[in-house]
Amino acid sequence: MESAPAPAGRRTDRPVGFIETIMMEAITPGANSSSLLLLNVTVAVLAICIVLSLITGLANIHMVILLGLTVSLGTALTLFQVELHKQAAGGRARVGIPRTVTVGGATAIVVLTSEPDRMLRTVLGTSAIAGGIGTGLFAHYYEHDVCRPPDLYYHKDSLNVNLVRKCPSLTSKYEPTFWMFGAHLQTILGAFFRARPAVNLQRDIVECRDGGHLSLTWEADSYMASRDDTPILLILPGLTGSSRSKYICQLMKDASKQDLRPVVLGYRGFDVNLRTPMVTTCATVGDVEDSLMFLRKKHPDAPIYAIGFSMGANMLVKYLGSSHREGRPQIVSGAVAVSNPFDFVKLSIKLREFSNEWLYSRPLCMRVKWFINQHQENAQILAERVHPTAFAAATIYELDDRLSRHLYGIATVEEYYMLSSSLHFLEDVDCPLLLLNARDDPFLGGEIPYEMCQRNPNLMLAVTERGGHVAWTTGVLPRSWMLETTLQYLSALRCLHMVDRRHDEQEARGH
Repeated sequence: MESAPAPAGRRTDRPVGFIETIMMEAITPGANSSSLLLLNVTVAVLAICIVLSLITGLANIHMVILLGLTVSLGTALTLFQVELHKQAAGGRARVGIPRTVTVGGATAIVVLTSEPDRMLRTVLGTSAIAGGIGTGLFAHYYEHDVCRPPDLYYHKDSLNVNLVRKCPSLTSKYEPTFWMFGAHLQTILGAFFRARPAVNLQRDIVECRDGGHLSLTWEADSYMASRDDTPILLILPGLTGSSRSKYICQLMKDASKQDLRPVVLGYRGFDVNLRTPMVTTCATVGDVEDSLMFLRKKHPDAPIYAIGFSMGANMLVKYLGSSHREGRPQIVSGAVAVSNPFDFVKLSIKLREFSNEWLYSRPLCMRVKWFINQHQENAQILAERVHPTAFAAATIYELDDRLSRHLYGIATVEEYYMLSSSLHFLEDVDCPLLLLNARDDPFLGGEIPYEMCQRNPNLMLAVTERGGHVAWTTGVLPRSWMLETTLQYLSALRCLHMVDRRHDEQEARGH
């Protein structure tokens, strides 16, 4: 049988590539006329849905489904137009140039047939409609479901009412970074995208009552330029945080601009070498108390404020509550606790779930071991008390079971977690305290204690729907809403304290 002559103007000696061959078959009438193209686009749609589920968080799967349906609608309309053009071409596939076409956000390789220019306009028009619908749905969802002001829980006395009035961040919408407002993306990528400003540092070494050492690292410029009565801001980082952490450096920089003297507590075993077989944990608050006593002795005229993050927030709340419960004088004038886990028993269960274990527990355990082992003598000192396989632990639960609880001679890790939790100290806090939490925080242990916070007039609880753990990014180029809000609260509290002091001084002079 003689082959039909090639159409005029078309080269027949050019080798045909694999992708082009597949796409030629995809537009040729037959049993598989649209299946390959549909498979191509379906895979792209699936990839988009996975990305969107990470951005929005798995709790918002309904939004992902809507966007997926929108993209699928655009795909279906495009395939329908392909079939119409096949029929218009009389069933003959006129092979054109392979082009990459975006369909509702998904990219597929399509070989245009029949009338390339008209087909391209059809595909692009359909894609624009589908993409517009998807973008509109996403924008509506982001504006009405994602961007919300914090929910506030507090006793409506004059101090708290004035504090809220002076903190616009607590009453206006928190607008998360639109391309990563899911809990995991905020928690993981939020730290990655933070900037680390240049900060000049100087350090004091604090000798604890048991012979151990802590460090207090100052922002040197504000420290040298300060007055005797310039307020001090004690910063308690998270478990593996330090004065070198990005968010801590940014806080020190911002706080120094507000006439505060920021100083970072360096935990024993993490920021300083061990002198005794004891690392800083949440089981006791002795390290927080020793650092505050050092600051009070060295700077007797300066008001002291404090802010804690994650584990540091838990230690701070526990210290504030236990001081009042045990009748010790309160040194702290006001405080902020950010991303407090509250209940370590429930948090340990949460971190043993498959996704949380691999995303957080295992990496965090590796980082803790690295911090302790960066000083060789630390492991030798700890060997007196801890389990021989402590540094072979793979998760935080295993590390606490083999190391942390043994430091205090506690029988079980669950008992250690109960002793470490700050939940039951909230009612005893006797100074103004802002608690900032996100409902999607992967390190939140159990439920947020709403009622307990409302019973204590010293507490103000601000809860956002989004924010992750020590994250709260905002803006297209992420910056920290968390730091802006906490410094607003501390600034408002300082202003009100200054007004009260002036009032007391005037009354004293009047008498």
